[in-house]
Amino acid sequence: MFLRSKKIIVVMLISIMIFSCRNIDNKTVKYKDINFQIPSSWQSEALNDVDGLLVINSVSEEAWQANVFFEFRRDSENRSLKQSLSDLSRSLKEQKKNFQRILADEFELDNGINVGRLEYTHQIDHIQLHSWELIFRLNGRTRLFVAASAESSLWERDRQVFDKIIQSINVD
Repeated sequence: MFLRSKKIIVVMLISIMIFSCRNIDNKTVKYKDINFQIPSSWQSEALNDVDGLLVINSVSEEAWQANVFFEFRRDSENRSLKQSLSDLSRSLKEQKKNFQRILADEFELDNGINVGRLEYTHQIDHIQLHSWELIFRLNGRTRLFVAASAESSLWERDRQVFDKIIQSINVD
């Protein structure tokens, strides 16, 4: 009888912990015409000088804070995702030190939004970074650019957070 009661209590405690943590792990961020979920320990800040939103891990590890940057742009040429990725890759190769393209592809979010993704590594000062540049074609010629970066040594861990943020994007 005692062993059975102990098992029930353990199961109840685990259930309570899982249920209570599920709701505090994330918070919703709204930026212009989109909203998305970020870990509750992360922070967001509007950057008026570049008209964008920076989302950062509040914990700085080694020399870099994992971050995601959101920016709306207008594409006057109304390029396809494939062409936009090609143009972006050429531009980043000129701008980023030690730029190495890993992949350029298109995929669909769980909510049906098509996204172009450029994955690459590069270096800022002495820091080796792994990054994504994502392009969302929205209404008309409006594009949402999302840039995510983390230290290369922490990419696999931070990429999981980036995946969750990206998959949670909803367009109003």
